[in-house]
Amino acid sequence: MMVVLPADWELRHGVREPATDRLLTAVQGDGLDILDLRTPVQPDRVLRLPNDNHYNPAAADWAAAQIAARLREMR
Repeated sequence: MMVVLPADWELRHGVREPATDRLLTAVQGDGLDILDLRTPVQPDRVLRLPNDNHYNPAAADWAAAQIAARLREMR
């Protein structure tokens, strides 16, 4: 499984990372299970720690829950 996590700046500025989109296009049709978490996040949601681009605890919990749910579905 491949997981695509949104960067905080992608959501705040409403843009997509072009390199990520090119990668997803390149592997499309290869049979990979891709969990793209960029879509379901509200643009006003803050994912990062203050003064740091790492996920804050709430964002890490959200991502972990999404990944765990997909893994449960795969069983």
